Amino acid sequence: MSTPELNKLRTIELDRRKLLLGALASGAVLPIAYNSATGASVYAQASEDGGTLIFNNGTNPSGLDPHIAGAVASWYVMDQVFDRLLRLDPETSEPGPSLAESYEVSEDGLTYTFNLRSGVTFSNGRELTSDDVKWSFERIMDPEVPAVAKGYFSALDSIETPDASTVILNYTEPFAPLLLALCRLETSILPQEAVEDTATWEVAPIGSGPFIIESNVKDQSVVLVRNENYWEEGLPYLARVEHRIIPQAETAVANIRTGDIHGTEVAAKDIESLADNEGVNVELLTSSLWPHLSVNTSVAPFDNLQVRQAIRCGFNRDDIMQAAFYGTGMISNTMLPEGNPYRAEVDGWAYDPDRAKQLMADAGYADGFSVTMRIVPAVAWEPAAAQIIQAYLSELNINIEIEQIESTTWFSEVFTNSEFEMSMTAHSSKVDPDLSMLDILHSGELGTKNYTRFSDPEMDELLDQGRGSTNPDERMETYAKAQEIFVDRSGYFVLNLQEQAWGLRDNVQDFTMLPWSELRWKETQLS
Repeated sequence: MSTPELNKLRTIELDRRKLLLGALASGAVLPIAYNSATGASVYAQASEDGGTLIFNNGTNPSGLDPHIAGAVASWYVMDQVFDRLLRLDPETSEPGPSLAESYEVSEDGLTYTFNLRSGVTFSNGRELTSDDVKWSFERIMDPEVPAVAKGYFSALDSIETPDASTVILNYTEPFAPLLLALCRLETSILPQEAVEDTATWEVAPIGSGPFIIESNVKDQSVVLVRNENYWEEGLPYLARVEHRIIPQAETAVANIRTGDIHGTEVAAKDIESLADNEGVNVELLTSSLWPHLSVNTSVAPFDNLQVRQAIRCGFNRDDIMQAAFYGTGMISNTMLPEGNPYRAEVDGWAYDPDRAKQLMADAGYADGFSVTMRIVPAVAWEPAAAQIIQAYLSELNINIEIEQIESTTWFSEVFTNSEFEMSMTAHSSKVDPDLSMLDILHSGELGTKNYTRFSDPEMDELLDQGRGSTNPDERMETYAKAQEIFVDRSGYFVLNLQEQAWGLRDNVQDFTMLPWSELRWKETQLS
């Protein structure tokens, strides 16, 4: 099905407000509902206390520590529990106030002063102060903590806390995307005493966000309840949110048809049929997700650049987009979406079996090799994409065994320890290219998500240069070159830029899913 045909399936309610993200991406405010008093799967009125909403989280969170966990399934929960200094405004994509109600930047771009909001407490009732900000950022920088945001603070020289409501960050060199970085979940402000209570922290961490974790049962659900100490007066509206774990797409679709759940991501194959279901709205969201095939560049034969290049031109992505994504999304060589000012139109990647065979021969692998591809079958597109790639690469004498694993295994073994040869997942691009590229491509300690173990001195130099520059034209040129290397040499093979479809019951007000995979429940209401 073509994207124009899918666009006809969009249902636009009169009371729905669009989240316009400039030229970067778009989001939508959508509806859903649930009767908390009876648990009935009907379009009941919300109870006076705000009601309970049931959402399919898809898979188990890989962890609930915002400084460490990197899975989207974890983000969906953690975004409700933790706050950061700043928040991206969904209408402008600009940093706005959150825990910090204002900030100042020195003329040389090296000193950032944040003025904390008064009266903010963690959900345990303890006041949040500048000491918590300082401790949180020092924890991220701690070499013993596998925090994903270390790169944001690599040039940080000192943190000053002259009083309980003021935090001053002193940098040794400019870091252009710092304010955007401080909007990210991985820079959340945490209470030291709660983190150090390890047994509790691992299952029910404490933050200053709009919700509190009430229960967390693997393979069942993570249940959130309203944080009565939340600093935004009158929010959240909902009393409870149940993040149910339903990895089977067919089960989730059946449950939303009956009203047993009230929101779920919808596989492309189910969009058309679900859009005809009474009481369900289906909305396509232009996301920043880029599904990809990946290879471990630190092990043979993928340490050979010509082998990686042979794979790149050895399979047809159009077939994958039609069969695995049902025609949704768009083919792209780079990971940055259309409309992002830093996106470079990198050429030179097309299906070319003759060139692929020649590259394999030049690399000394004319007779091919055997490898294992580790995938997560709960991700609807992965099995179909894997089988198509398996068939195409067999023409290059590459024998691929497909191993299906659970999502938490993928994160602990593949993502964290690089225990794989080939694999698949989807990353999310950010507004600034440094936040999209550094952690997955830098070969040093800044490459906190570089699970392909890609190492390229020229790429490292470009990434270091881009983050330290405040000249827009210079940064544009730098990241254009970096994207060329990403396409030509890296261990990532972008399959497409993804569109996400969401199915929701038709009486939830203001469901907010932002293109960078940030889910916000605090303003959602049951009608």
